[in-house]
Amino acid sequence: MLWYFTNMELKKFRYFNPVKIYFGDNIEKGIKEFIEIYGKNIIIVTGKKSQFENGNYQIISNILKRYNINYTLWNKISPNARYDEIDETISLKGNYNSIIALGGGSVIDSAKCIGAVIRNHKDIRSLLNNGNFNNLPILAIPTTAGTGSSVTQYSVLMDKKNNDKRGFAHKTFFPKTAIISPNFTMSMPAKLTANTGLDALTHLIESYLSTRANPISNLMALKGIKLIKENLLTAYRESENGDARTNMAMASLLGGLAISQTGTILLHALGYPLTVYYDIPHGLANAIMLMPFIEFMEEISVKRLHDILSILSLPELKDIFNTLNIKTSLKEYNIGEDIIDVFTNNVMDKKNLKYTPFEINEKIVTNLYRKNL
Repeated sequence: MLWYFTNMELKKFRYFNPVKIYFGDNIEKGIKEFIEIYGKNIIIVTGKKSQFENGNYQIISNILKRYNINYTLWNKISPNARYDEIDETISLKGNYNSIIALGGGSVIDSAKCIGAVIRNHKDIRSLLNNGNFNNLPILAIPTTAGTGSSVTQYSVLMDKKNNDKRGFAHKTFFPKTAIISPNFTMSMPAKLTANTGLDALTHLIESYLSTRANPISNLMALKGIKLIKENLLTAYRESENGDARTNMAMASLLGGLAISQTGTILLHALGYPLTVYYDIPHGLANAIMLMPFIEFMEEISVKRLHDILSILSLPELKDIFNTLNIKTSLKEYNIGEDIIDVFTNNVMDKKNLKYTPFEINEKIVTNLYRKNL
């Protein structure tokens, strides 16, 4: 089942991803081609400090200056993409024609929405509710190896006002170009390497299990899982190990390409409330719920799970968690029984549930949380 397909699997599927990908040290070539096609009045969207401290921003800035490119810096993005931060860009004045997103998943997700806000002169909530909007072309340069947002049509937004986090899909959220440079991930601290690497792992696992999976996404998912098994711990221990960083960047890319076809499933929905109510980083939140999620699927004999476990067994996964010092009990994050019903209600209205390979109800969700207390 791993490397061949049944006639039924090959009978009918659709694959589409329009993102041009530069992988490796092709930063200047990728930027040059992007600005030649999409214009020379650019907004650089990034976070508040890390890309300045590690020198990544200066590299991009110097390239743009060499080509006499006008750009505006917008460095107000928090670790979770937020409605209010995105809507602040309505105030930007200028005939902008493209965006460079430099950062992790939250920066890239924010940039997708910022482009829509600037192009349409409306707040992001109104645009998402309507669904009919245009966008600015986006060049995504990820500086973490985890989210895969640089090659997807998704933006995941935090709504602190309503205690909610959810993903939105739109055809204009596909970046035009993604530049995947492992060198830009070298400065990630160990903890961030672990959290984003586990985020990539959950993307790959969920994609393979999704009822929307196809032969192409399957191959990507299984290869990506193997890459993470073989490289995450090395990247965690040796931040400047080029081979490990390159393989983790590829695993993240494969995860993004895979979920661009399949979406994520229940596991991501389980993780969202942990971030909303307890500020647990997104990748870590998914990792916390991964073990009970897999164990439940073993109990109900989800067939495709066997293919994953033949590459990465539960004992091997537990060893990875132990080495990364990942605490998986909710109680270790001061999460108790009293909020489980709130978590369950939050999960049950998420679109991620739709393509999960088993029927989901409130009892199942509640028990998954309780099992992990």
